Amino acid sequence: MQGCLETELPLGTYDVKVNLLAAGYRPVSRDGIAVTWDLASSTLVLEAVRGLEARIRIHGEPAKDSNPPKNHVFFAVEQGQIGSISGPYPYPDPRANCSYGGDQGIRLRIDDESLMNQHLDKSEFWADGATLTGLTPGRYVLMSFPDDIVFTPPEFDVVGPERTELEFSWQPK
Repeated sequence: MQGCLETELPLGTYDVKVNLLAAGYRPVSRDGIAVTWDLASSTLVLEAVRGLEARIRIHGEPAKDSNPPKNHVFFAVEQGQIGSISGPYPYPDPRANCSYGGDQGIRLRIDDESLMNQHLDKSEFWADGATLTGLTPGRYVLMSFPDDIVFTPPEFDVVGPERTELEFSWQPK
């Protein structure tokens, strides 16, 4: 994939973020980019790197229960991102910046926008399995909001380059 984006900006300093997670690329950001009169120094090239994949299948105990628990939100979170997601928070707690299910749903605070791509939002995760793309290498945990679900195994590694194949079981705490 190749592409080019050209935009005119007033002179100043900018933070640039490119989000191609839906296409399987890791997020790219650069802070403090100076736009000056010198066109050569105002040109910025960012390289998007394809992320890793993890295919995840979750089943309950016993294995025949393949329905996701009701009124929960689930994420695959790299250990370095754990402090970037919290909740649930009651309505109208100002700490929440995301709502899953409207005002009566699960309200979370998400400070790392790449976590939005790590939301296990499809019922396929609890049936045949589904694939997360655009992941960075690292050690991940499955997190439940509210935190009343236990996953086995509790952690997993995504190292690539091949897709990581994972199967989890869940049960109430």
